[in-house]
Amino acid sequence: MVLLALLGLVACQTSDSGTESTRLFVVEAGQGEFSATADEDIFQLTTRAHKADVVWFDDRPSVDTGIETLDQFFNRIWPGYFAIFPPSVALVMRTSDGEWLLSSAQVLSMTQPQSGEAIWTLKMENRLDFQSLDRVLIYLDNEGGLLPANETHTFMQAAAEGAFVAINDTDYALELRAPMDTLMMLAVTPNYDSQLIENSLFVNELWQGFIAAPPNAAVTIADAQGAVTTHIVTLSQPSWDAHNQRFRYRVTPLSGALPSQSGPTFVYIDAWVDDGDDRRYGVVVNEEEIYSIWLADYEPPLGWQWVGFEGSKQECLDYIERVWVDMRPLSLRKKMEEMEKQAR
Repeated sequence: MVLLALLGLVACQTSDSGTESTRLFVVEAGQGEFSATADEDIFQLTTRAHKADVVWFDDRPSVDTGIETLDQFFNRIWPGYFAIFPPSVALVMRTSDGEWLLSSAQVLSMTQPQSGEAIWTLKMENRLDFQSLDRVLIYLDNEGGLLPANETHTFMQAAAEGAFVAINDTDYALELRAPMDTLMMLAVTPNYDSQLIENSLFVNELWQGFIAAPPNAAVTIADAQGAVTTHIVTLSQPSWDAHNQRFRYRVTPLSGALPSQSGPTFVYIDAWVDDGDDRRYGVVVNEEEIYSIWLADYEPPLGWQWVGFEGSKQECLDYIERVWVDMRPLSLRKKMEEMEKQAR
């Protein structure tokens, strides 16, 4: 697990049908704080003042990006994937004294927001003693719920300053000045893990896996007050100038006009590559009547049962789309029905 203090930087799924794409989500909060637990590598992160929208992006079944409301994310996306398959996440945090921090973690659980406050239980190898946080970004990938046996990774990159630069009327570049010498490579499946990858290794060797399918990325740029904007782009043609400490990508914007601001910058890169999955899957359901898929040759996770349907991945996903017509967890449906009765 990696914890990087970025000293001097003062001023991260489901489709509409809920199943057929891997998606990466960016959850933003305006306040946060860590607290220790009895286990030295387990922490609680409390977040507040959440941004009302959660940005998502994916590479399949098509290159796409969009927005979920915060309520949709916590009430539909989270219980459908992340509550079942604890995700590895990248964290970007700004302390009250203006220091930006980058870390990785595994989310063991998340308490649904009450009065605007969410509590995330995180497994982290570094002992933390942070001040209160005035900005928290949590980057998540739902790959674990869809491809439980595949080893896949995402990448997180940070720089003291970054900006989008126009090359001509239609083409742009992302320039990262004084970037960290390494990227954080975060395992999404099958096990939580992270390691540091040198910039030169990333450009000269690992990028070969992206040439046929350039990845999408969430680029977050902060201003002097710590406010952030996140834009989704497709990356290509990376270059690393170690002498001048400059990292550069060619970019294609997917989410509107690119900003003119510059400042501390964080790049969360989707690492998914289509491997022509031809394995056999089955459909499983849990006590909350949430559906998912699981490799047919493996025992389903604790608390899950086979429903009796097997086939290719797409056949299983099509089956779920037909039968899972109300995506609210059973307990939420019952609670809402009770509230409606009381209202009447």
